Amino acid sequence: MINKTRDKIKSPKKTFLLISVIIIILIPLLFTNFIILPKSNQNQRYILEKDLNINEFTKDNYTEILTTPKHGLGNITIDDISFNTLAPGFLNENVYHPLIIEDLISGALTVDIIGMEFVNTTSSAIIHNLDPEIINDVTARVALNETLHVEYDNSTAKYLIYKSRFAQIKLLELYVNNGTVINKLTENIDYTIDERQYIVFYYEEYFEEGNNDSFDMYIIWEKVMPFGDWKIEQLQNQNLEINEAEQEIVAEFQYSFYLIARFYLEGFAEPLVIDFWDVALTVNPLDKEKFNDHKLMLMGTEVNIGTHLNPDKSIKVLLSDQFTPANSSFSLNFTCAYLLKFEEPVGHSWAIDRLIAQREIREKIYFSTLLSGPTHIYLKNVEFYEPSLYVEEVLETYSLFNRDVLFGDANASGSSRLGINVTIPFLLVGETCPFSIKYSTFHKLKIAITDNIKMPLVGAEIEVFLYGVKYGTYISNTTSQPIIPAKSDGNGRIILYNVPRGNYTIRVYWRGKFVKEASVSTYKEINYVSTNVVHYPLWILVFGGINGIILILGAIFYIRYKKLRK
Repeated sequence: MINKTRDKIKSPKKTFLLISVIIIILIPLLFTNFIILPKSNQNQRYILEKDLNINEFTKDNYTEILTTPKHGLGNITIDDISFNTLAPGFLNENVYHPLIIEDLISGALTVDIIGMEFVNTTSSAIIHNLDPEIINDVTARVALNETLHVEYDNSTAKYLIYKSRFAQIKLLELYVNNGTVINKLTENIDYTIDERQYIVFYYEEYFEEGNNDSFDMYIIWEKVMPFGDWKIEQLQNQNLEINEAEQEIVAEFQYSFYLIARFYLEGFAEPLVIDFWDVALTVNPLDKEKFNDHKLMLMGTEVNIGTHLNPDKSIKVLLSDQFTPANSSFSLNFTCAYLLKFEEPVGHSWAIDRLIAQREIREKIYFSTLLSGPTHIYLKNVEFYEPSLYVEEVLETYSLFNRDVLFGDANASGSSRLGINVTIPFLLVGETCPFSIKYSTFHKLKIAITDNIKMPLVGAEIEVFLYGVKYGTYISNTTSQPIIPAKSDGNGRIILYNVPRGNYTIRVYWRGKFVKEASVSTYKEINYVSTNVVHYPLWILVFGGINGIILILGAIFYIRYKKLRK
């Protein structure tokens, strides 16, 4: 009976001791397996979460306003002309009318120019870049009234010939005044135009021979007035650098032209520039209400803009300015304000960034938009600084509208900045012009994660952010294809290959819990990130203590029941 009792007592003791030994052996093994994860290969590439997002931009989504850069110039109207000298027409140079020479020599025919006056502008010069229905013309046309006084007495020819001395001129209307009534003559009935463009007027036939011996002739000419080198130029000596995703740009322009008018002088084969006309005109640029800081130069001399600026902001040139075709330069400097914006800007990069080929060929896509400003004057030469790209990394540039995307070394001008300066393609208000820069990247982002005693933290996970957006094969504000970096290896390291140059933010996770946010950079050889994760040998001590307690409890159990053995 006593032996059975001892066996019953002995059995639970052995069982307890067996269980204790098993626990002592298994718990450290389980813990060790939990905290020591398989080492990841230090050279392991990151894993793609999903397929590459193409997301091409096309002309179906974006439309260009102009295919070539052209400014709208508005129109120029001739208001008045002062004729300081009267230039006689050709009277005796036509070999086809020899009888005229006899009449002039004998005095049977005399022709005097009484006057020349400006009538009106028949058409203004106009350059409009956005309205396809407008026919652009760099010439204005004016109607001029030339008055001749003609006397005749027993003329041999019985007619006169006349041609204006001014170049680029044609006859509009012809009138005669016999002292009683003014009549409009009809071509091919009352007069003709010969093969050399002379007016041929058979006056004795018209007035009936013997009834008149003098008359006045009113000749209405249309004179072409071309404007040479008529243009708007954006001045180059400006630093138009944009530093924000949305920013106002103030650009300076020059509006300029000169007037051309010529006449023929006997003895000269080529026409000469008219220096005996003073011309008044009105310059009416498009978008003139958006012009600021006016500076007007006439004939190379600055004049008071206040006396030349009309209430509607058009510019007038006065007869008193002595604006002659021989000395007629017009130059107006002004500034205009534009509001430029990058659509879908990703941080200070202002670009969507994506992987497009292999592991190292990436592309930055910019969506530049001109929100406001002069509608007919395009903006160019706006630069921004791109620190994440170097000249040698750029493979090619592309613009959806085939506009130039220029770039240069940011340090070329002697500045201390590294990277490139990018010149945005020209823009018109209302346009979004997508453009891209394809580049290769071979940079590494090396990160070493440690615990609270600076020992490598094995098995840590990270999230990587560039400009506040998850870094990956596609980076934008609305769409993201993040990478899944391998967990930290036995040295606590994670290496990302072929990342763009720059500064990043990472978030460290340990066993699924967020433990640290830190800034890292490709400019550093290794980025050390220290966390507050407790060093794992302390846990081993804890479990060692537990094992010790179990052993003590086992010993107490053994001693307690040892007396029953006796």
